Amino acid sequence: MSTPRFLVVNYWNDVQNPLHVLSATENSGDAWKVGALVRSPTHYYTSVTENLAIRIVVDCGVSKPADMFVVDRVGNLPGVANVKLQKSTDAFAANAVDVVTFTIPTSASGDNTALSAGARTPEGAYPRSFTSDSSRWWGLLIPAVAAFKPRVGGFYLGPSWTPPLPDNPIGEDDQEPLAEVTETPWGWRGRTLTVPRRAGELIFKLDDEASYLVADDHIRDQYVRRPMWIVPDEAKAERSFLAEWPAGVRAGFRHEADWGFRQIRLPYLEFEPLIS
Repeated sequence: MSTPRFLVVNYWNDVQNPLHVLSATENSGDAWKVGALVRSPTHYYTSVTENLAIRIVVDCGVSKPADMFVVDRVGNLPGVANVKLQKSTDAFAANAVDVVTFTIPTSASGDNTALSAGARTPEGAYPRSFTSDSSRWWGLLIPAVAAFKPRVGGFYLGPSWTPPLPDNPIGEDDQEPLAEVTETPWGWRGRTLTVPRRAGELIFKLDDEASYLVADDHIRDQYVRRPMWIVPDEAKAERSFLAEWPAGVRAGFRHEADWGFRQIRLPYLEFEPLIS
């Protein structure tokens, strides 16, 4: 198993970052939707005009680092060539630097697709890592396409956390079926559509106390309050998913008898799994 990676910080989320300012080439009033953590197929930013290049921008107020982004499943960007993650020194007035240029595949990526190359998951999300960079202004540029208005339902950008390799047992493939079941007195059952949802825990043993400070910022300060992208293996990014901390479940970085530093049994539930 290769290195896991988590992304919970999102510069586009105006609740997590209330001082950040979101805007777009047009229809700026809806720019907030790209970071709203809503995965409904009817909730997205879109432009007004067809065949127009659209840049959605976040002003972080100060320069902030990032090394990973995710385009979520809601939208129509798969197949659009040369979408760009950009940075700027002047709010894109005259300066725009390409950080990553990418094209989201129109179908799920094959097995063993590296996170650094970008991978489309079976549900349609596109996570990708890149060399860490920093900027006050970050932008998502969607090129002009004839008879096309882009729709972006979710975009995540921020600094990721790379924990140590998880300890056994590793349960990132664990699932639970979600369905409503009714049973008659005679044992016959009626059942709604069953939706599989990933659920379980990942066990991490930290290597020293310094790594606890980094982990605590991502996990206790952020993940306990909002969903987080989990990449169980950077070499198999197509298996990434968005998860939340289950309500009422207690966990934390503890000192246990079998390890010299802190460790955690990190619980997760897949956040709003795709219904198909």
